[in-house]
Amino acid sequence: MSVLIEGGTIREVADRPIKADDVLRIDVAGKTLMPGLIDLHIHSYFSDLNAKVVDSRDAPYRTAHAVKKLGHALDCGFTTVRDIGGGDFSLASAIADGLIRGPRFFYAGKVLSMTGGHVD
Repeated sequence: MSVLIEGGTIREVADRPIKADDVLRIDVAGKTLMPGLIDLHIHSYFSDLNAKVVDSRDAPYRTAHAVKKLGHALDCGFTTVRDIGGGDFSLASAIADGLIRGPRFFYAGKVLSMTGGHVD
């Protein structure tokens, strides 16, 4: 199979060689080519399973953890993630502006739950 990518977008997939000028050709014979993975449930700032430990850490520590976690997600093939209950505009902006290596990032804002509920 042949795949033509222009500007980060798949333009054509064919069972024959694609005619295109001035392109970089990469032979991936024997390997698997697949689109990026999507993870719709992550917590970028969550550095511990114990919420009290997470709450006791300051914003720079949580941000450093998010930088490491999002870079790792990208290295593992995740090109899109959705952070539920933690991600914020600042983290999304830093990724979009190229300050942090990470996948395309969507955040859902703070978690709402009843008193005595999830992580309360």
